[in-house]
Amino acid sequence: MKGTALEQDEIQLHENLKRLPLSHIDQATSFVRLREKYNLTEKQVAHIVGKSISHISQHITILKSGSAILDALSKNSITFSVARELSHIKNDQYRNRYLEYAITSGASLKTIESWVKELKQEPLDEQPTPALTALPSSPGNNEPPTCDCELCESTVKTSTI
Repeated sequence: MKGTALEQDEIQLHENLKRLPLSHIDQATSFVRLREKYNLTEKQVAHIVGKSISHISQHITILKSGSAILDALSKNSITFSVARELSHIKNDQYRNRYLEYAITSGASLKTIESWVKELKQEPLDEQPTPALTALPSSPGNNEPPTCDCELCESTVKTSTI
């Protein structure tokens, strides 16, 4: 293989991206390695790999989101979009609690976005600590299981979370 080290790394990354769909974490790690090794901007990395700047930025940012989110993402317990949204929560306790909700209840991106929005609107010292409650089961009942939402204090069908 001829060319500069950067050209060789470009080719290798392109081959990896095309041959196998890399996980979001593997993509992010590759982008960071390329950026740091050659002192590149996110814009330059985006140009090299043929992705948008926001794609590069979001993937790099997700690496800073905490081990619990990265672990859940690597196990496909949550989607990349949910991981990205949860990473906006700076408080570890809240982020981990909402991550647990997302994993156990399969919360949609829209639900997570509303949680994050509500959380950002309240000062941290006034926010109640979210408590994770077990989802009730409903054997022999045709109604879908429900739980009490501790954020809005209403009863919701867990199938809509």
